[in-house]
Amino acid sequence: VLGFSFLLIAIEGGLEGKIAMSGLLAVVSMAAVIRIKCIPKVSKRLSEKFGKLWIAAEVILFVLVGVSSIRAHAQDYNWAIGVRGGVTATGLSVKYNFDPANSIEALVDFVQGVNVYALYERNIPVITSGFHFYYGGGVNLGGWEKHGDTKFTAGINGIVGLEYKIASIPLAFSVDYKPCLNFAGHTGFHAADFGLGIKVAF
Repeated sequence: VLGFSFLLIAIEGGLEGKIAMSGLLAVVSMAAVIRIKCIPKVSKRLSEKFGKLWIAAEVILFVLVGVSSIRAHAQDYNWAIGVRGGVTATGLSVKYNFDPANSIEALVDFVQGVNVYALYERNIPVITSGFHFYYGGGVNLGGWEKHGDTKFTAGINGIVGLEYKIASIPLAFSVDYKPCLNFAGHTGFHAADFGLGIKVAF
């Protein structure tokens, strides 16, 4: 049934300019006839299977719309400098948008020793103008202080967050979640790192 439906759509394209035909209407008509003429049990099974297929199609459509939005919208600034307050990274934040969808951000933490975080972030415009959802990951290096003991520590990080850039003034606010896994030095997984940030954007 699905293969024949694609065939009808393909026939419409092949006959374009020669014979007027709507492949979509043909598919809908075929579905209506199957629904009416088919054995109820078989009809129900087909309906359930195509319902599951439609869920997958909705997911694909959502992804495609998201990708088109990324291409259509850019971040509202190139550079931003400010501060972030969090559990494993509290200090200076510098962000650079090097194309419409991609950014790099550096965080310098002064609370747990001196640690530098380098993060790659992917930006997606959401909600309305000025809002961007972002996600990504990176690494951290530095002298991590724990219970008065400072060790050279290295780790990997993930990040997901939401940022809002005010249109009328050069300020951007953000909230994020940044889990950290240290694999050298003071090892351990830090899951509860939520942060708030404010930056001057230009």
